Amino acid sequence: MTVSLRPFQPEDVSIIKRLAGDKVLADTIGLPHPYELFHAKEWISTHLSLIEAGKEYNFAIVFQSEIVGTIVIRRNNEHNAGELGYWVGREFWGRGHATSAMETILSFGFRDLALNRMWAMVRDSNKGSRNVLEKTGFVEEARLRQARRRGSDFEDCLLYAITRRDYHSIE
Repeated sequence: MTVSLRPFQPEDVSIIKRLAGDKVLADTIGLPHPYELFHAKEWISTHLSLIEAGKEYNFAIVFQSEIVGTIVIRRNNEHNAGELGYWVGREFWGRGHATSAMETILSFGFRDLALNRMWAMVRDSNKGSRNVLEKTGFVEEARLRQARRRGSDFEDCLLYAITRRDYHSIE
């Protein structure tokens, strides 16, 4: 299963609205709900300037010409590191799309951006996302207790990371 990554285009707003508008997905990763067209337009409109500034690289995850999700590296130049974020539309869960996208973004981050470390924080309850990180070589480094609000309660998050050295040892 191989996906490709590409920058978002203005015409992608309706598919992002549809995928991100799923209540289960929104609850799982903390997106606003309902997710409206203006959310998608506003979000996509920031991408080009962030890429040009070398701060953030947002990509559409594409499988067989269809957008199935999104993945991003938020670059920290001072520490030569990148924070990863990603999600896949619920109708595409469990098909390997996120794992394939993660493999591609790791190559981009370590080879093209020459990062030393990449990390991601996931909700403890998001077992699918934890599996993606573990399958692609990330190591759990910390539990952040009650780090994210979930409704009227709080949930622990887990911090995962992979270094350039780790990445090269599993290639």
